[in-house]
Amino acid sequence: MDIKQLPIEEEPRGINPPLTLAIILVAVTILVAAGLSFWATSLTTNKPAPVENDCIRAEFKLYSGNYDYSISTLSFVLDNSKEVVLKELNLYLIYPGERVEQKSLDGVLEGNTLKTFIMTGVERDFNKGVIKTHCSGVQVEFINQNGTLQQISTS
Repeated sequence: MDIKQLPIEEEPRGINPPLTLAIILVAVTILVAAGLSFWATSLTTNKPAPVENDCIRAEFKLYSGNYDYSISTLSFVLDNSKEVVLKELNLYLIYPGERVEQKSLDGVLEGNTLKTFIMTGVERDFNKGVIKTHCSGVQVEFINQNGTLQQISTS
């Protein structure tokens, strides 16, 4: 038998299964990678910044305050204009002879809020007051001027 006499078989035309499978695999891989990319981006962009313990940006001030001599009550409003939550608020009242009385203030001072505090049983002869927070160095100092509290410094 002569080789020239054999009929030449043509390759069937149509879908090439290995090539089709490779194309589908590449497309699925790209789709999965895109989905994971969007998911990972949402983890980093939607997460709020941890500002609760960010003492570097913490700051607050005495918005207003007074001392009522008739009922020995000190009331004041603190203004926290930053987003930092201030905790462990303590009031230190300084009396003549450098005597200091400490009073804890209830609650926390949320970020971007005003909050009123009322302290009863405060002796009338205090000269100065200091309000400190959990952030060392973040404080407000004030003096009593005839029943009106005047802020003298913040830090």
